[in-house]
Amino acid sequence: MVTHPVGPLPASTYWRRRGVLLLLLLTLLLLVRSCGSGGTAPKAKVKATPTATVSTSPTPRPTKAPPSVAAATCADGDLLLTTTTDAETYTLGATPKITLVVKNTSAAACQRDLGAGAVELLVYSGSDRVWSSDDCNPSTAKAVMRLDAGTTQAVVKTWQGVRSLPGCTGSKAAAKAGTYKVVARVGSLRVDGAVFRLHS
Repeated sequence: MVTHPVGPLPASTYWRRRGVLLLLLLTLLLLVRSCGSGGTAPKAKVKATPTATVSTSPTPRPTKAPPSVAAATCADGDLLLTTTTDAETYTLGATPKITLVVKNTSAAACQRDLGAGAVELLVYSGSDRVWSSDDCNPSTAKAVMRLDAGTTQAVVKTWQGVRSLPGCTGSKAAAKAGTYKVVARVGSLRVDGAVFRLHS
């Protein structure tokens, strides 16, 4: 570079021009270096976050059968019949109250007719048939009852302490002192039950 400018103008003019040119060159150089080196800060990599997938399939729910759903008929082998009286001994003329309890001994619910037409309670003295709940009340009414597994249903009838015959015929004489036995029938199922005494 020429250190002593030559021209018709004063030397200071030429030095000012050289200074401006040099400043422009330096500015241009800085701009070029800035663009070439990627002057902007590198962007941080953003990891994609997996989006949770929402299932639109309905979730099955357990259903419970309503109590109104009919159960199968209780077989004789599924039922246990027991009878009790409200006392073990009575005076003559008393009216023993007899309770029949029907229990479902199976592992599933079932249903059975326990109406007046299906349930009969009888009183025997030895082999002598003394009384039947059907003799003077020959009802054929039905009452189908649902028995869940292990549950019971009770039927209560009262004996008036007199003899009876089918059709409510006969003298209806008062029963005598002695030992009596209850026999229960539910449909075709028949069992011996409670024992009690009448005394004077």
